[in-house]
Amino acid sequence: MSADAQVLATTHDVELQQLLTDRFDFFYFREDPDVNGFFDFKVRVGTSRERNAIRVLGRMGFPSTIVSAALTQLEKLPQP
Repeated sequence: MSADAQVLATTHDVELQQLLTDRFDFFYFREDPDVNGFFDFKVRVGTSRERNAIRVLGRMGFPSTIVSAALTQLEKLPQP
């Protein structure tokens, strides 16, 4: 493989970021409830500590029972 190759990966998995910190540079978008499309699309250096995928489900119209159940499960996980 060429030394000039670049890899771009995207994930909502905060734990995956922790596993890859020594191999990749990280950038992220921040959720913004005031913009159409969920995110402001400003590239920021570092890793995101937000677990916004569940909030995105709610904004997309998923039933509140699903969103509530996901948030309940999230509270049981260790925080990054």
